[in-house]
Formats: sequence, structure tokens, C-alpha cells
Amino acid sequence: MADRPSGLSKDAPTNPRGIPYAPFVDKVEDYVTSRAEVEGTIKSFQEMISKYQFMEVNNQRRAAGLQDKIPDIENTLDTVRFLKRQKPDSDPIEATFELNDTLYAKAEVPPTDEVYLWLGACTF
Repeated sequence: MADRPSGLSKDAPTNPRGIPYAPFVDKVEDYVTSRAEVEGTIKSFQEMISKYQFMEVNNQRRAAGLQDKIPDIENTLDTVRFLKRQKPDSDPIEATFELNDTLYAKAEVPPTDEVYLWLGACTF
């Protein structure tokens, strides 16, 4: 089998995220020189395509998960902005905190200069 461009080898150059660059084939005749190489070359390209499809599905899943978190992040940001607007001599605020999907707790929040956010266990 003739030498393949580095795009299909095990040591293929990658981008900073570790994703290998896809080779660009301008002329198939220069890339595959005999009929015996066709099957192996097609198989290599199919492997690369399946890897890219796998990465695409994972990326779409991750993006969808991040989109789902946007409303919670916006609510948290609104709350922090509200607390920031409070005067130091104002009365404590009674707040209801969601502990679980079905469990809530009430608390009085005095005026403060610090706010701590709980990001949860599944946050990177």
C-alpha cells in the first residue's frame, strides 16, 4: 500500500482539543495508485467519518445540556442582581430555596456584600 497522507495515520495531527484534522483529497489518482488500495482507503475514510459523527453527536448532546441550564443561570443572575441592589440598612428578605424538585426551604436573608452560589455536582 502506498504512503497515505498523515490525515489517516494513527499519528494524525490534531487541533488543540485533540480532534484529528480531516485530509483533503484534491486528486483521487494521486491518493490511491492501484485498485488494491481502494478498499483499505475507503475503510480508513469510513472510520474517520464515523469518529467525526460520534464527536458531532457528543457535541450536540453537550450543547443541548448547556442550553437546558440557561434558564437556571439567568434566574440565579437575576437573584444576585436583586441582592446587590439591597441597601445595608434594609430589612431581611424571606426567600424560598429549591433543595430538590419537590423540596423547598424558607430562609431570611439579611443584607450582605457576599453571595455564594451552589453550582451542583454535575458542573465542570
